[in-house]
Amino acid sequence: MREIKFQVMDTKDHWHTFSLGDLAVGFVGKNAEFKPETWRQYTGLKDKNGKEIYEGDIVYGHMNDTRYVVAHGAYNHLCIDNEVSPNCYGVYIHNVDDAKTFGEHVGESLDEADKYLVVMGNIYENAELLE
Repeated sequence: MREIKFQVMDTKDHWHTFSLGDLAVGFVGKNAEFKPETWRQYTGLKDKNGKEIYEGDIVYGHMNDTRYVVAHGAYNHLCIDNEVSPNCYGVYIHNVDDAKTFGEHVGESLDEADKYLVVMGNIYENAELLE
């Protein structure tokens, strides 16, 4: 079973990591003010360097020289032949260029992320990586 934890940025731009237990006992927010739009959940996966992957991370796929954004929710899977398979749900990555062509919620699962993805940054601090 995967570890359930979250990260959130405070108003001084520092990241805080919390377990589900911390949230349950009300630990969150006692010593800092947080930016609510920056809450993100750990995917349970690590990149090829062993770094934890969170929602909102920008990851690099070295096999195809592409940058992706990690997301969670309903998505449509983009198949090899550019057909879109609907009704998937879970953690996925989407290529910014594919999002422009096929729609925002088109992506791929993170199978074998530990073999081919590297965390480069996140959408809150490194949006320039998406340009």
